Amino acid sequence: MTKEKDMTPQQKWQKERDARNAERNYNADQLSDTQRKALMDAYLAIRAADASFHEMFTADVSDMLDIDKAEYTLRSQFPQLTAEAIGDLTCTCED
Repeated sequence: MTKEKDMTPQQKWQKERDARNAERNYNADQLSDTQRKALMDAYLAIRAADASFHEMFTADVSDMLDIDKAEYTLRSQFPQLTAEAIGDLTCTCED
């Protein structure tokens, strides 16, 4: 193993990146199965909608339904984060 002082800037960056990723992976492992599934479903819905935008320059009804389902599941699995996110939204509706 290379000593820290002998590392190139790239090697140092990779080592720090790997440490950050290890911490993130550890934290992800602490989630419940339903929370992990909610995040995976949301990620897949975002990826599918993004692909639709890139390929067809539009999203379709299945993208909308997947995003709606993912949003509902995230809201139920992460209520505190949802409350914080919604609190940051600016209401543009008329009273």
